[in-house]
Amino acid sequence: MARGEAAPEALHPRVASAPTALLRNEYVTRGAPAVPDAVLTEIVDEVFLPLVHGRGPVGGPSV
Repeated sequence: MARGEAAPEALHPRVASAPTALLRNEYVTRGAPAVPDAVLTEIVDEVFLPLVHGRGPVGGPSV
């Protein structure tokens, strides 16, 4: 938001908590001590950023 990439209303508490919940799910379901970088990248690029960019007027209309 500070860089103008997302509108303030984009960071709804559910959206903000989504990446942490997905990361926690990776630890619990896979029982791994670490999550691969590729999974972290997917969580951010494929889930979190589309959620943020899809909410609010920055970059066009909301979906």
